[in-house]
Order: sequence, then C-alpha cells, then structure tokens
Amino acid sequence: MVTVPKWFWSQYKQSANVFTIGEVFNGDVDYVAGYQGSLDALLNYPMYYKLQTAFQKQQSMRAIHDGVTSERSKFPDVSILGNFIDNHDNPRFLNGNSQYTLLYNALAYIIFAEGIPIIYYGTEQGFNGGNDPDNRASLWPNYNTNHVVYKFISNCTHFRQQMGSSMYGRDQVERYVDDQFFSFSRGELGLMAY
Repeated sequence: MVTVPKWFWSQYKQSANVFTIGEVFNGDVDYVAGYQGSLDALLNYPMYYKLQTAFQKQQSMRAIHDGVTSERSKFPDVSILGNFIDNHDNPRFLNGNSQYTLLYNALAYIIFAEGIPIIYYGTEQGFNGGNDPDNRASLWPNYNTNHVVYKFISNCTHFRQQMGSSMYGRDQVERYVDDQFFSFSRGELGLMAY
C-alpha cells in the first residue's frame, strides 16, 4: 500500500480551492487525525470501527462513548468528519449482521451525530454484499423507494432537515451510556438518538 504524503494533500487542497474530504483507511484515531488540516475532512474510519463493534457485533455501546471522547481530543473539528457504516472497501453492514433493527440504529447514529452523514448507495436497498466486488453490486434494477430501509432513511433525513439550524453547529451531548444503551441529544429541541 502506498501512502500519499500529507504535503501533497495540502498542496492539492490549496490548488483545488474547494472543500476536500479524503480517506485514510485506518482505525487509529491518532493516525487519522494527523491528516485533518492537510485535507479539510476525512472519512471517519475510527468511528466506523466503533459503530461496527457496538451495532453489528453487538458488543458494548461504550465503544461509541470511547470513540467520541477520543475524537474530540484528537481532531481539530469533528463536525466535518464523514460518518458512514457502509463503503466500497468493506463488507456491508448487513453482511456481518442481517438484523435491520441494528442497521437502523447505526444509520440513526450517522445521520444525527456530529459530522457529515454518508450513506453508500445500496444501503437503502438492504444490500448485504461481502468483500469487493460483492459490496459494489449494481443498484439497477434493484432500486425501490418502497424498501423499508429506504423509508427509514427518508424519514430520518426529513426530520434532520426539519431540525435545520437548531441542530447544525450544535455539539452532541451524551445523555447516558452503558453496555446496552447509548443516547445523546443535539439542538434546541433535544433530539435524542439511541
């Protein structure tokens, strides 16, 4: 694997003169955080692994708490990290655990938590492909706006839009965490996500 040096990304960002978000395929928050600045934002791989632990593998929800705490101390700006649970480099969430309820919880987290929610195509259709190329299945002719996951994401994003400026720019405030439960709020209305 070739690592592109940070100086290159700094020059690229300056030359492009647009918002840049890049991928550092690593779960170590110290390593990934070192790239914020060279690029504006990064895919939030450290949190991706924490969400996999908590939701897909059904281990302690304290993983999310630990991830948020660590990221706030390491990244200059967590509000612009790209949060995701599926992407083109990893088996899909449903490949490791087929329970839609767990998928919904992970999706709710990335949609409402601090950061930029990124939903990889096919997640809304319940795609469950494994390693590449199975995680890159064609969306067509499988696109269905009546799929239950599509409707769930649609409802969440509609609610997020309704929250508008009362949520944007607001930190998420952890309300409770134990091994089985994690909740936080954002915005004036005290949006709760579990």
